[in-house]
Amino acid sequence: MKIITSKTFGKQINKLDNSERERAWKIIKNIIDGKVRGKPLKYDRKGTMEVYMGSKRLYSKVEDNTLYLLEISHKNQQ
Repeated sequence: MKIITSKTFGKQINKLDNSERERAWKIIKNIIDGKVRGKPLKYDRKGTMEVYMGSKRLYSKVEDNTLYLLEISHKNQQ
């Protein structure tokens, strides 16, 4: 599976501390392996998945064997 990250995602993952960053990459690996599906979103973000990472959320999209990593945000910033 091909992985494409947005500029926003790159900036946000670099701001995380090591334990949060490690958790994010574990979740991404599980998405690729098909172990984690995520919550499908509606309306403006239709086709996007939300995966919980404690107090943060990882937003991604899977299309044509490609994983798009869109952003990581705190649950209060939704």
